[in-house]
Amino acid sequence: MNELLSKANLLIRKDRPPDKPWECITTFWHNKFLQLTFHTVGCRYSLAGSCTMCNYGAGTGYPPRIMLQELEKICHSEIFLESDMVLLGGSGSFLDDQEIPEELQLNIMQYIAQSHIQEIHIETHYKSVTESKLKKIREIFANKKIYIEMGLETVTEEFQKDILNKLIPLSELGKIIQQIHAYQMYTSLNILLGMPFLSAGQQLADARATIHWAMENKADYIVIFPVNIQPYTLFEWWHEHGFISEVSPWLLFILLFGLSEEELRTVCLAWYGNRSISYSDGKRTIVPYSCSECHPELLAFFNDFSSNFDLEYRKKILWKFSQKSFSCHCYQNILAKIETGGNADMLSAMETAYHATKRWVEHDGAR
Repeated sequence: MNELLSKANLLIRKDRPPDKPWECITTFWHNKFLQLTFHTVGCRYSLAGSCTMCNYGAGTGYPPRIMLQELEKICHSEIFLESDMVLLGGSGSFLDDQEIPEELQLNIMQYIAQSHIQEIHIETHYKSVTESKLKKIREIFANKKIYIEMGLETVTEEFQKDILNKLIPLSELGKIIQQIHAYQMYTSLNILLGMPFLSAGQQLADARATIHWAMENKADYIVIFPVNIQPYTLFEWWHEHGFISEVSPWLLFILLFGLSEEELRTVCLAWYGNRSISYSDGKRTIVPYSCSECHPELLAFFNDFSSNFDLEYRKKILWKFSQKSFSCHCYQNILAKIETGGNADMLSAMETAYHATKRWVEHDGAR
């Protein structure tokens, strides 16, 4: 990992309050999709200073008995009964035995397996996916549709190492995808849109290249995450000091509009402005934002797009939205930005941010 970014991450995270310490399981419900986040002792990669964009990993940790009692309550709740799919996640990785003991993992999955839910997503780091885990998951869920969701973010090694501080060998990830398929399960890969320090055109190109790799390597489901600047992350520090800006949601629309039919069938969206994290100290997620005129309509469009995987329907609403007119210039501004910027600008922006980060780590941050 990048030593400077790791040090900066650890300094930022040391003052972060625990995730909702009064909850052992956090729920997020949207369009019959239910996400269950189990608050664990924390993500091992966060503790090592990885992932500049991520504010996972500051869980409190609860006894297994308490977690299972809370899970039972949730499974009898209205939102659970109305859900078509469930995502199981932790403060980092659901399948990491250091976070969630294996016996507890199995108990949680067995409980969900007895429910009406037919589609289950398990969010975890690719390193925690093993032959043994896959075999047990397949046995527990029998004929249900299972997705193993992993973070890819970008296929550009330079961006992984020098911006995200998260290195994923593509050959290794490709083999894990094959392994998951061998157990008649599906893969879901998370892809980042809006990589810091890149021009809008470069951000778009990087996301397209990453989607292309995911499709070539038989990913079954691709989740596009426009960058959200989360509290207690190095992304937030860079933003506060003027080194990076929030992403325009129009960039996401332009990305979708340029996808092939096969890609359109496969992609879904997350964190496009429909959710946020806030803390008692006033810190809050900085979501992708345009302006008060076009932003609500963009959110409505993204919600509609995410709710229906029918190819013809998606093509229809993409075309219809492209014909809309707004008195604001948000769309025109992002189109203009796509035409400008280059590699030299990116390197200069990164160098400036690195110098400031290094000064902070060595002086102010070290106090």
